[in-house]
Amino acid sequence: MVKRPYYGGSIFEDRTKKLWTWAGKYRDYRGEYVNKKISAKTQRELRRKVDEFFIDNENSNIISQSITVARWIDKWLDIYVKPTVKYKTYVTYRDRLKYVKNNFGNRRVKTLNTTELQVFFNELRISGGAKNQGLAADSVNHIRRYLKMALDSAIKNGYLVNNPVEATKPQK
Repeated sequence: MVKRPYYGGSIFEDRTKKLWTWAGKYRDYRGEYVNKKISAKTQRELRRKVDEFFIDNENSNIISQSITVARWIDKWLDIYVKPTVKYKTYVTYRDRLKYVKNNFGNRRVKTLNTTELQVFFNELRISGGAKNQGLAADSVNHIRRYLKMALDSAIKNGYLVNNPVEATKPQK
């Protein structure tokens, strides 16, 4: 039984089953470590299987990071907000974040930047709302706060590296 490092795991021969096995950990699309074992009849075939597995895993991580703003907000509201707050609070979050979904809904989460978010918050203050008369500073700051919470959760889930809302200024 010879152990060799390979992709942070070990390759060893199981002589009773007459198989070569790779055992190690990898990061899934959420960024969490998961234990994995892969077996094959020959060492060469095993290395090919492990290489294919890591290439497929990397591709799925890239795909998962291309989530849209609207999809992430809906997911965040359903998974993280709805079970933890009263229904009326959930409705408030959902209604306030509609402004963000209307403006940035089709964009990828990772493409948001601080400057365009600051311009968006300023425009909401001046000409936002149902009658285009502008929203109150408190309303805009609530939208900003809820978006910050959603993007903080996106960071924890591996969709973003940093939160662009943190560098924006609240309305006065």
